[in-house]
Amino acid sequence: MAPPFCYRIAVPSPLRRLFDYLPPATPGDTLKPGTRVRVPFGKRELTGLIIATADASELAVAQLRPVTAVLDSEPL
Repeated sequence: MAPPFCYRIAVPSPLRRLFDYLPPATPGDTLKPGTRVRVPFGKRELTGLIIATADASELAVAQLRPVTAVLDSEPL
C-alpha cells in the first residue's frame, strides 16, 4: 500500500476546518486516523488529530508542511 499524499488534521483553532499536512520527513508506517501528531501552525506548533488520509490536496505541494512528530504509537 502506497503512503498517502497528505493527512487531514484537526487542530485546536477557531477556524472550523481540517488542514492538510505532508507525512513526516522520517520514513515509517502510514499513520492512521485517530493518531495524535505535532504540526506547525503559523509560528507555533500544535497537537492535532489525524482525521483522514487523502491522495490529493487543494493546495500546491509547496504550501504544505510536514507533520513534525507522532505522539501515539496506536490511534486513540
